[in-house]
Amino acid sequence: MIDRAIDKLLAAEMERALAERRDLEARLSAYEERYGMTSEEFYRRFRAGELGDGIDLVEWSVFYEMYQAILQRLELLGAEMDGEYRELRITEHPLDKHRLNVLYI
Repeated sequence: MIDRAIDKLLAAEMERALAERRDLEARLSAYEERYGMTSEEFYRRFRAGELGDGIDLVEWSVFYEMYQAILQRLELLGAEMDGEYRELRITEHPLDKHRLNVLYI
């Protein structure tokens, strides 16, 4: 019973983290298009003081930091394989109906 609850909590956290990652990727992509550079390049230059401190740039830096944090959270949750994050599939355990299988696909 406890295993099933833990599996459900992990699956829910994974789903939230994946949704947050997709949202942040869209936000970062918009900034990258607008300013013509990758977020990695922007962040390096921003931290070096080369780009100023306009509100757009501060927002971009915050979104980039949030994105890095979500990637770390996903890694801790075990969602990374070969640099790509997988979606979850939750199924009932075949031998114990009180447990769930959490599969990364």
